[in-house]
Amino acid sequence: MSSQIRVRLLPNARCLYDEPVQVKVAGLRPRQVVTMRARSTDEKGVVFSSSATYRADESGEIDLDRDPSLGGSYVGVEPMGLLWWMRPETPHRYFIKDKALQPLKVKFSVHKEEGATIIKYAVNNPLAEENKGSLIPIEQAEGRLLFVASEDDLNWDSKGYVDEMVERLKRHGKENFESVCYPTCVQKSVKFEEEVSW
Repeated sequence: MSSQIRVRLLPNARCLYDEPVQVKVAGLRPRQVVTMRARSTDEKGVVFSSSATYRADESGEIDLDRDPSLGGSYVGVEPMGLLWWMRPETPHRYFIKDKALQPLKVKFSVHKEEGATIIKYAVNNPLAEENKGSLIPIEQAEGRLLFVASEDDLNWDSKGYVDEMVERLKRHGKENFESVCYPTCVQKSVKFEEEVSW
């Protein structure tokens, strides 16, 4: 990631424990997919963390008050999700904070996506008129069909394709199918960090 990437914490990087923090990222490429993480260590040395995958807007910005998480610890618009979804990296541990006057530090970081090319948002729409010839005539199938998709698949719009095939089958009076959809996904690779006292 470029050093021009900025994580902004509003109204201030230092706040009281019960005050909301608005998290914004700027300086990304338009529609770039990144993973954001929050990480903190309690007084016993146990690390707590969360992550969420986001797609920047056309201006290369992400605003957690506006933009939905595509996957990770949570899915959807959750402005404080990175904080309240932090879980211990060691199972069955609770966050210990006895020293009330000592600030709790939370490190926010932006991660570039790893191992696969994320083409979900760059693929041509198969339903567009010029691409209709590439559609499989699923409505002609005579056997039983099982469609399995992941809602946060970043390589293909699996859920969208399954929904489209199910709709086509229904339009043709077919009932020889079943569809299942699962939410899963976490990517990691630290490239930029910003620390906040909370």
